[in-house]
Amino acid sequence: MTHTNYLNGKVDRSTAETFISNKVILITGGSGALGNALIGRLLALNPREIRILSRDEKLQDLTRERYPDARCKYLLGDVRDYFSIRNAVVGVDIVIHAAAFKYLDLAENQVMECIKTNIDGSMNVINAVKDEKNVGICLGISTDKAASPINVYGMSKALMEKLFCEAERTKYSTLNTKFLTVRYGNVLMTTGSVVPHWKKAYEKGEPIKVTDPTMTRFMFTLDDSIDLILYALIYGLGGDVISVKMPAVLLGNIAEIMSKSKVPVEIIGRRPGEKTHECLIADFECKDTIDVGHNFVIRPHSNMGITSPLGVKEPFHSSNARMLNREEITELLQKVGAF
Repeated sequence: MTHTNYLNGKVDRSTAETFISNKVILITGGSGALGNALIGRLLALNPREIRILSRDEKLQDLTRERYPDARCKYLLGDVRDYFSIRNAVVGVDIVIHAAAFKYLDLAENQVMECIKTNIDGSMNVINAVKDEKNVGICLGISTDKAASPINVYGMSKALMEKLFCEAERTKYSTLNTKFLTVRYGNVLMTTGSVVPHWKKAYEKGEPIKVTDPTMTRFMFTLDDSIDLILYALIYGLGGDVISVKMPAVLLGNIAEIMSKSKVPVEIIGRRPGEKTHECLIADFECKDTIDVGHNFVIRPHSNMGITSPLGVKEPFHSSNARMLNREEITELLQKVGAF
């Protein structure tokens, strides 16, 4: 497959079902918001089995109650422990590595804990997959904060991307596993998203606290993130970092809309490690990036952004992305149940 084979758009249901049907899939961090959404979408595509690995017993029980399907196998384990992963990947076709230490402010204060999950944990996933030998695809979930990172969380995710690229580049010729990652921005109503906190504040009649209303952020729904994951699984090549042309929002606009003019919006100042604008394609990545219509494909050190007519000429920031207006923001928030 060359870059001309990348689909311009989302994967249709028929193609996704053909690809997922009868597959055994492991989701690390599978009891989180993304994991739950993935389980629901994947079950509709007729997999043989979905293994949900996570270390949180309570969330695991809640996920089991939500999805009692016999095809779902629930495994307590931690990506920090190689043997948790090694046992979980036996007979697996696809690994979706979603487990992560996600809170930016906590990562700034507990650097080693972030490293243990996001870097050491990713190495454990990669090594377990390599040792299993028969896994078809190992997909890592990254973040816009990995592009030109200035905080611990973003740096750890940037290194996760590098680890996946290295795994692809250095694998033995007899290993057919495809290692790649997807990168996207804030997913509404998930761990680390500010929107659930603002929703709770509004419901309690408390002020909605925003660090800086002039900040811009990429916004994405869980459905959008799963669309990108399916795209990468089906069309991505080993070593790819695949992103999507996400719209952006002004944080002040979201805060004002969620306040409904009934609770105050309080500006509390920036937290350590926060950017004014987020980035999906950094300046130094343009030479390795192509624009395939709906998505961007980064292949580090490939220079395909220079040699291909689809090459990206400028970085992609939340400041130069399409900005959602108030009506679109309101519609998006209603769609995800933010109010």
